[in-house]
Amino acid sequence: MVACMILLATCFACTTLAKNYTSLLLLQFFLGVAEAPFHPSALYLLSIFYTRKEIAARLAILYITNIMSTAFSGLIVAVTFSTLDCVHGIQGWKWLFIIEGVVTFGVAIICLEVLPDQPLTTRWLPGTERTMAEDRTDCDTMGLGQSKGVLAGFKQAFSDPRLYIFALIQDFHLSGCGFNNFFPTVVGILGFDRKITLVITCPPFIFAAITGPLMDLSSGKLNERTWPSPEAC
Repeated sequence: MVACMILLATCFACTTLAKNYTSLLLLQFFLGVAEAPFHPSALYLLSIFYTRKEIAARLAILYITNIMSTAFSGLIVAVTFSTLDCVHGIQGWKWLFIIEGVVTFGVAIICLEVLPDQPLTTRWLPGTERTMAEDRTDCDTMGLGQSKGVLAGFKQAFSDPRLYIFALIQDFHLSGCGFNNFFPTVVGILGFDRKITLVITCPPFIFAAITGPLMDLSSGKLNERTWPSPEAC
């Protein structure tokens, strides 16, 4: 995950060097490649430290940070464009990618020291707590037994109909979230200037950051997974 963050920071910084549409498109492709493993890695990391009953609240925190970053991105862009545009001859959008690259790289260096790997190899946990963390998730894992190999695991996963149901749900979720990219454009059609448009895009995501995680927290508290999802939608 740290390697992906460092690569992501590099792509952010290199975007400022784009001279035409082709180079910008190529950099955005590599930006997507670097960003794609981050969310699955975060989910996997949470799953090896927390039980099924505990993980809903932790996922809520993960989604809160994602939603809040989307909410305040408009404000950050507005402030950057209003204060740094053409400073030292650098355009505002380039300053934005420079800031994103520097901050992401700094966070990656911090995560290199504090982000755990596996429960039994986490440096900052005492030995007894490492064993306890491993035992907790092992006891919570259904059907835990001797590994039959990677190929057997793939066959077992792809033969499970629930895999395709969850994949379809995730596809619908990502399609629904696609409006994030065009939301400022849609708001801009109402006739506001660029700065006001960027500020107006914040309230819907702040509302989602409050209501959505409440569903996750209630799901973990009540140990109910079925109804919170449609209620949140």
